[in-house]
Formats: sequence, C-alpha cells, structure tokens
Amino acid sequence: MPYGIIKVDTITFTNNGVDQSVGVSGIVNNISGTLTVTGKVQGLDIVGTNSISGATITGNTASFTTNNSISGVFSSVVSGATITGNTGKFATITGVTGVFTNTLSGETITGTTGRFTSGIFNSFAVDGTTNIANSLFVSGSGYFTSGISVTGIVSGQTITGTFGTFTTINAITGHITTLSGNGATFASLTGTTLLGDALVSGAIVTGNAGQFTSVTGITAGFTTVTGTTVTGTTVNAVSGVFTAQLSGTTITGNTAQFNTLTGNTAGFTTVTGTTLRGTTTVSGATVTGGIGQFTTLTGVTAGFTTVTGTTVTGTTANFVSGVCTAQLSGAVITGNTGRFAVLTGGTAGFTTITGTTVTGTTANFNLGVYTGQLSAPTITGITGQFTTFYANNAGFVTITGTTVTGTTANFVSGVYTTNLSGATITGNTARFINLTASTGTFPTALITSGTFTNISLFSVSGSSAKFTVQVSGATITGDTGQFTNITGQTGVFAASTLTNPVIIGAISEDVYTITDGAAFEIDPGNGSIQLITLGANRTPKGTNFTAGESVTLMVDDGTAYTLTWTDATWGGAGVVWKTEGGSAPTLNTTGYTVIVLWKVGTQVYGARVGDA
Repeated sequence: MPYGIIKVDTITFTNNGVDQSVGVSGIVNNISGTLTVTGKVQGLDIVGTNSISGATITGNTASFTTNNSISGVFSSVVSGATITGNTGKFATITGVTGVFTNTLSGETITGTTGRFTSGIFNSFAVDGTTNIANSLFVSGSGYFTSGISVTGIVSGQTITGTFGTFTTINAITGHITTLSGNGATFASLTGTTLLGDALVSGAIVTGNAGQFTSVTGITAGFTTVTGTTVTGTTVNAVSGVFTAQLSGTTITGNTAQFNTLTGNTAGFTTVTGTTLRGTTTVSGATVTGGIGQFTTLTGVTAGFTTVTGTTVTGTTANFVSGVCTAQLSGAVITGNTGRFAVLTGGTAGFTTITGTTVTGTTANFNLGVYTGQLSAPTITGITGQFTTFYANNAGFVTITGTTVTGTTANFVSGVYTTNLSGATITGNTARFINLTASTGTFPTALITSGTFTNISLFSVSGSSAKFTVQVSGATITGDTGQFTNITGQTGVFAASTLTNPVIIGAISEDVYTITDGAAFEIDPGNGSIQLITLGANRTPKGTNFTAGESVTLMVDDGTAYTLTWTDATWGGAGVVWKTEGGSAPTLNTTGYTVIVLWKVGTQVYGARVGDA
C-alpha cells in the first residue's frame, strides 16, 4: 500500500556531516521538479521528463528530455531529446541532439545530429549523410558503399575505391576506377579513368585514360592521355592530345598530336608513332612515323611513309612520298616521290623527284622534272628534264632539257632544245640543236648544229655541223657539213658541192634485213639494199621515204605469199609501177624477186628488175 507523498524544498542525505549515497529499492514514480545530484545517480531505469544533470549518471536504461552530465555509463540504452556531457559510454544512444566535449564511445550511436570533439567506435554505420568538419581518421580500414566527397585532404597508406572526388589526395598507393579532382600525389596510382584539373604526380601513374592539366611522374603509361602539359622521364600512351606541351626523355605511342614536342633538351631521344603532327618543331636523334607534317623537322634519322612540311633537315630522311615547300637536306635522302623547292643531300635516291633546285653529292632517280637546276658530282637516272644541268658524271637513259653542262654526260638518248656542253659527252643517241664538246663519242647522232674539237662516231646526220679539227666515223651524213678534216668510211651530205672529187676504192651500200610483219616498213634510212622473207600475205608501208631516196628490195615469197602496194604512204593510190604493164610484179615462187623503189615529189615509183 502507498505510504504517501513527501514534499520538501531540498533533501540532502549525509553520514556524520558527509554527503551520503542513497539506494532506492523501489520505484520513484515522479520527480516533478529538477533532480540535482552532486555525486552519482544510478539504477536500472532512470527516467526524467525534463532534465537530469550530475557528475556521473550510470544505469542500464535512461530516457531523458535533457541529460546534462560530465560522464555517463549505461549498459543498455540512453535516449532523449538532448544528451550532453563530457564523456559517454553507452551500449546504445538514441537522441535528437548529442553534444560531448571529450569522448563518446559505444556499440551503436544513432541520432539526427551528433557533435563530438572525438569519438571511438568499435563499429560505426551511417545510414544517411555524415558531415565531418575537421579530419577523419581511420586507424584500421574503412570503406564507403556509396561515395565520399572531401573538400580538404584524404591521406593514407592505401586508398581504394570505385569513384573518388577530392581536392587533394596524398597516399602511397591508390587503386581507383575513376579519379576526379584537383590534385593527386601517389607513389603508385593505377586506375581505369584518371581525371584531374590541376596535378597528378608520382613515380608510377598508370591507367587507361587520363585527363590532366599537368601530369608529373617518372613513368606514366596510359591508353589515352589528354591534357595541357605532361612532364616526366617516360610517357607511354597509345594516343594523346595535348594543347600545350609534351616533354620527356622518351615519348612513345601510336598517335600523338602536339603543338610543340620538346624533350631531352633540344629534342627527343626517340619519338615513335603512327602520326606525328606539330605546327612548330619536331627534333631528335630518331624521328620515325607513318605521316609527318611539320614546319621544321630536325634529326639524325627521319623515317616516314609521308613527310609534308616547310623545312626538313637531318642526316637521313627516308619516306615514300614528300612535299616540302622550302628545303630538305641531309646526308642520305631516299624515297619514292619528292617535290621540293630546294633539295640538298649527300645521297638522294628517288623514284620521282620534282622541284626547282636539287643539290647533292649523288642524285639517283627514275624520273625528274626540274625548272631550275640539278647539280651533283654524280647524277644517274632513267629520264631527266631540266632547264639547267650541272654534273661531273651523269648517266641517264634519257635526258631532256634546255641546257646540260658537266664534265661527263653518259646517256642512251637525249633531246636538247638549246645546248649540251662538257669535256666528254658519250651516249648511244643524241639529238641537239647545238652540241658543244671537247670530245664526243656517239654510235648515232642527229645534230642541227655543233662545234667539236674532236668527235668520233659511228653515224652522224644533221642539217649543219661545224667541226674545227676532225670528225671520224663509219658514216657521216647531213645536209651541210663544214670540217677542217673528215675521216670516215662514208660521207654523204645532201647540200654539199664537190669539185673534181677523187674516190679511191669501192663504194659500199648498207644491206639491211627487214623484220617481217603484217605492215612492215621499208625505210631508206636503214640501208639502200634491203631483204625480206614473207611469212604471210603482207601490205608494206613507205612512211620514211623522202624525195630523192631509193631502195633496192629483194623479196623471198616464202610459200607463194603476195604483197599489196596500195598503202597511202606510197602516195596517191599506192606505188606507181613502171613495169608489168603498170601492175605490181608477181613474186617468184623460188629465189628472190628484185624490186626498185624510188620517190619523186610525193609519189613512190616501182619497177621489177630482171625476168620473172
């Protein structure tokens, strides 16, 4: 039964004048005012609807509107609107607001807002958002299932995560799938995508894609690197685009696009890639690639499939095709096609060279067109067309141009519209308007005019030729010939006047065997006596007959073949026959049939010689 109600202003329990603890064995149903304890309040359940304060509050369960205590220890639960104190050790704390100036520890702490100077948690789970105003220190390991955003610094031995957004990261090792932030410094950083607005630096920075304002490290290996400036000892990337500068001792990759490439002080030790494009300078000991487009290319060795630019300078330049608007120079320059304003090199071997001026020790090419000058001690090729040609030794199959001057010119055939001059000129066939040389040796030469100190040839023909010393050869033929001395087996000039000539010995005519064909040519230039053996019925031509020329033709009909003489090259409706009653002769079935053909005006006439 209840004993009643006690109402007093203040109750103090003492023992001989000393404050004494009081144990309540039952239940205090209600304390309507404020309970202030200078010592300790403890019990299984302490419930206060307003406020409980004291130096130490200990119990299993506490439910307060406000709890103000220096320290509190509860083995079960403390809950209330506000829990404030210096030290709290609880199995569970549930409150709307909790403020502890020293330490809060417990198995589980749950609430809307918690402010602590420091906290020690054996296990700490955050369901919502946690804001940490100062530093977060994890003595063991920590992980975040969603994400962490830090405006200050995250540091530690190892930082691992799927995605991280940081202002600054300082760590020995980091493995992050996606990293974005202003700064990251690692001894080793590995990730799929590394994004940074400011700086990523470390001994090893590797990833598939990196986009940075600046990358600094001993080794950087990326599939793709994009940014303003990348600096380091080694940068390895499959592709890279940099708006400012890439520098390093060794830069290797498949594709690199740079405004400026700078490394190893003046250039790079090695630059290798499929495509290297730069608007300023690429230089180094070895610069190789599929395509190079540069304002200036400088290097000991440059090997490109295609080189395009203003100036390319180096010891060796190897490329399939190249177009340079200013200059290409080097000790060895080789390629299939080169077009240059100026080409300078010790050795040049091209399939085709086209340009204004080419200068070098050796120029080797199949085709060449030069509007200005080609000069070298040795120039060899198949076909050359030049305005001016200077060379000590020139060996061409064909040379065509205005003026060719050199010590020695060797070629199979040549056409010159102005002048060929040199100490020694040797070739198979030469056709010149003007030919000047100290010594000339030709198997065949057609000369409009020429001046030679000494010329020895097999056959010379032309409109006019002047020789100051001697002309010798098997056949000398022309319209006008003026010689100091002529030595030869035969000399024929159409416009020459001989007064009381003396001929000693026999006169020999050329005998020529025609190659059979459906419309074979009878050319007086091949010889005045010609033979043909027919392989079928034929229609011969006389394209090269000129008025006054004649040919004695001996025909073997083979096995009763015939000749038709109606081709228009003979004039009119064909050959006009002066024997056989005006008909073409019938060929003998055995032996030769002899026919004489001669041209008067525009008509070729014919006659059979001997009996049928």
